Amino acid sequence: MVKLGSDVLIRTRDTGGNIQEVLVKNVTLRQLTQDNVQIIPSPFATDDGGDQGPGAATVRGIEWFGTAADETQAGGAGWDFLAGGAGDDRLLGLGGRDVLNGQAGADTLFGGRGADELYVSGGDVLRGGGGADRFKILSHGDSSDITDPGSAVIRDFGAGDVIEFIGFDLTFAAADAGLEDGFQLREVARGVMMTMIDGEGDRMDVLLRGVDLADLTEDRFLF
Repeated sequence: MVKLGSDVLIRTRDTGGNIQEVLVKNVTLRQLTQDNVQIIPSPFATDDGGDQGPGAATVRGIEWFGTAADETQAGGAGWDFLAGGAGDDRLLGLGGRDVLNGQAGADTLFGGRGADELYVSGGDVLRGGGGADRFKILSHGDSSDITDPGSAVIRDFGAGDVIEFIGFDLTFAAADAGLEDGFQLREVARGVMMTMIDGEGDRMDVLLRGVDLADLTEDRFLF
């Protein structure tokens, strides 16, 4: 990060050699911290300087960004990056290792074959499909422009799948201690209800449908 007059220029270089620059207006360097700046790597960068995604057998697919409308977008056999906008979107990764983020709105996400990454937000219904998938939950307090608080459903949290928390201060030990520590797992009629409260007090409830509480060991979560 470099000071340019009354602004700050943020410059990053990913493992594929791609350079990104963002100019943040009317701020000081001291105002930009790890609490309000998040760097998300290019989904198509590789450590060997390529631009396809992880693994030599991976083929770059579709990179798509939605609008405020309700939209449907499908990927293909490659490694797709699909990001909805503010509408109620339907994103289908299909084949390959895909990254799906409905962002705001009540979205429907389906990863399909491959080890996919699906971002969870209030109002969403998600299915990873085949492969060991990662469901990512962003703190609404940290990412209020691209997430919604509220309730979501993960319909196929199966063997090999994990849940990653981003922007929360949680531990697995707090899972059965009520919501005093901001995290709770409890068995309900259709599976397990997972509840998180972030540092701003925003609550997120995620139903892990068809899951037994006894199967949710610490290695299924990334804190």
